[in-house]
Amino acid sequence: MDIVDRHGGLLLKAGTILSDRALSLIVGRGVLWSDSEAGAAENSDSLLPAGSVKSDKPVAALYLEFCEQLDWICRDLIHRPDVTGFEKVLHDLAERIHQTYLRHPSQLVAQILHAEVAQRFSVRQQINCCILVAAMSLVSGKSTQFRKVCQVAALSMNISMMDVQDKLEQLPVAIPDAVAELLRTHPKRSAMVLKGLGVEDFDWIETVLQHHERYDGSGYPFGLKAGRIRAEAGYLYVADLLVARLRTAAKRSDKDPKAVIKQLYDTDRASLEPNALLAATSVLGVYPPGSFVRLLNGEIAAVTSTRGNQLTPKVLSLLTGTGKPISPPVWRDTAASEFAINAPLPLGVYGLKIIPESAWSGEMC
Repeated sequence: MDIVDRHGGLLLKAGTILSDRALSLIVGRGVLWSDSEAGAAENSDSLLPAGSVKSDKPVAALYLEFCEQLDWICRDLIHRPDVTGFEKVLHDLAERIHQTYLRHPSQLVAQILHAEVAQRFSVRQQINCCILVAAMSLVSGKSTQFRKVCQVAALSMNISMMDVQDKLEQLPVAIPDAVAELLRTHPKRSAMVLKGLGVEDFDWIETVLQHHERYDGSGYPFGLKAGRIRAEAGYLYVADLLVARLRTAAKRSDKDPKAVIKQLYDTDRASLEPNALLAATSVLGVYPPGSFVRLLNGEIAAVTSTRGNQLTPKVLSLLTGTGKPISPPVWRDTAASEFAINAPLPLGVYGLKIIPESAWSGEMC
């Protein structure tokens, strides 16, 4: 399937292998909003208007709160015999995540790449998808209703199999056939759980039902093809797939984020909603916030913002070319020839862990 920009201009023809130049073009022309369109404050990473009230709480702490709240919802609230207010609680959580993204877009996206909190994998997967799909909806210029449906579906898509997910995360072997069948039916079972909790929102239920459908008909549980799959489900599937692969890359330290994105274009494009793929690429950029790069001078730096020129992001140098810590870390202008980016690096390189507030303020922990 061809990838086009918002004006219908061809960005990448179906079947074409994605080159670095093509990826840069897609990111550059595929972004559907600008700072001015989003009402962002000048010289700020925020997407909110200048003068907007901001939370003083660190983004890492907010992310942990999001995980704790979803864990409480899924472990406690939904099992109460007299459960009420499930829809409102989930919508409130989704809105908090959205508002945090508007205030700190780069920092919150970096949590997807690096957050290792005292919360189970199944919770983090759904929180991370909620973050990414909210950003994708914004970058695509989608309606508020579209974003809200995507977000609450992301927070509940695996509600019927979270314990199984956590166990599978620890398995070093192939998934047994019986478990594989359980995975293939979980969209139906999750939809049933939501209905049992009093969810009557048709769009929400249908998005959960279809969030593993693929445009080429190879998805599940219904094998739907393009034209029959909801756009919200197409967006959620891309977010889910990308978050899962970034997680795997971080665990194995075998791929950089750009390589993960490139793989989606090279091997999965025919099965993905093209606007969703373009939106995810636009959100993450060529060098996603929280990723690592090697500079031409040999230093290892963390990308802290891709606002502005996607090819010359804001970076913080953490290690020298010989692997020694730079104390304190130093901001580098990657537009300058001596500090230009030489290559992206796999997630987890040298065991580096970024605490976003520390890195964004120029300190490393």
